Amino acid sequence: MQVLEDLSLQLEAGEIVCLIGPNGAGKSTALKTAFGLLTPWTGSVRYHGEDISGTAPEEVVR
Repeated sequence: MQVLEDLSLQLEAGEIVCLIGPNGAGKSTALKTAFGLLTPWTGSVRYHGEDISGTAPEEVVR
């Protein structure tokens, strides 16, 4: 089952954001993927242009 499709998110340093949506919309999945707790089946997670998909969570937070 595909949960996230065509998701693009850019945040500035110090910016505070809120993800809202109904149950099952993929909010938790999006954050878990961004922080390296889940690896995307397709696509990538990029930080400053560098693909960090599959990077260990402890490396992502550094």
